[in-house]
Amino acid sequence: MLIILKELFVNVLIIVASISLGNMITREREIAAKKSANLMLGILCGIFGSLLIIYGVQVSDGVLVDFRCIPILLMGIYISFSSSMITATIIGLFRITYFGVNTITIAAFAIVIACGICCGLIGKMKVSVLKRWIYAFLCVAVITGTGYVFLLHDPEIRKNVVLSYLLGLTLITAISYLLMQYITKSNLTYYHMESAVSMDFLTGLHNARSFDYGLNSAIRYVKNTGGY
Repeated sequence: MLIILKELFVNVLIIVASISLGNMITREREIAAKKSANLMLGILCGIFGSLLIIYGVQVSDGVLVDFRCIPILLMGIYISFSSSMITATIIGLFRITYFGVNTITIAAFAIVIACGICCGLIGKMKVSVLKRWIYAFLCVAVITGTGYVFLLHDPEIRKNVVLSYLLGLTLITAISYLLMQYITKSNLTYYHMESAVSMDFLTGLHNARSFDYGLNSAIRYVKNTGGY
């Protein structure tokens, strides 16, 4: 069990890096508000999910243990149903393309698609973020855990793998949740400071810095348009 968890540490690092990179790309409100950002994040998480497969742990002939469903979970909870499905589809297709078409890869494809559907639907629920995380985690744990039960035929290997995977999934889900909570609070502080640069804290009116920015923009516009 400890050997599997140790080898999955690379998966943890990839997930943390992908969350941080995704936040850097979409932190600006103008970018986050664009529909194209959902597509971009879905593709990006699909790529990171595929990378998790490459660094997964092979526990039996063709059966891998990794945390590929975490990017799907993140897309479902924080972005949209379509982003969750894009991520799941890319991961599933990569699994088939990289390892070839067989019973195990087809089952793996079906598992990630099921996770994408469940996480996408949970993301639409009008409940707190914590409850969405809990529901999504339970769905992913049941779907993927059941998959390992059916794909692994040796009882001893099955028991070891399922216990190791569920323990690791619990830990990485908790880490991802805490990291996302920290990022959310940090972004709120960032947006507040960004507004404070151009708005007076007491009156809510534009300050001198905002006036200078507007004046300079108007001067540049006049210069570029020849005075019209």
